Amino acid sequence: MKSPTVEMRRVDSLIPYARNARTHSEEQVQQIASSIREFGFTNPVLIDWDGGVIAGHGRILAARQLGMTEVPTITLDGLSEVQKRAYIIFGGSGSTLIACEKTGREARLMELDPKYVDVIVKRWQEFTGQHATLEADGRTFSEVSNGSKTT
Repeated sequence: MKSPTVEMRRVDSLIPYARNARTHSEEQVQQIASSIREFGFTNPVLIDWDGGVIAGHGRILAARQLGMTEVPTITLDGLSEVQKRAYIIFGGSGSTLIACEKTGREARLMELDPKYVDVIVKRWQEFTGQHATLEADGRTFSEVSNGSKTT
């Protein structure tokens, strides 16, 4: 497998995955846009040889919001159609959780950056209308995030 190369591509040449199960709220797109504005476009959009988006739908929406005409991309070659679909569905923790919720599947997630865990849990709570609880002791997400301890 050769090393991936970042290549600038026109936003209007990229083809979003029509059956993408992930959704991006306006607030999430604004957060992504803010991140791009502050840090630059540090996470390229992953595409196939035809310009089909494998990962980065939210980044494309944010780029459009910022008036960008080109974005960095990496073309993933050598993926089978099954591998490509799997990557599209399960390539991001928060979106994976929502996609699994929509399809009635379970998700096992690991997020390396703690600041994103809050975003993931809040998105899930908003989507389901349920309250997340810590399995170990039953505390709610709010209690855990506020530092409340069990007695």
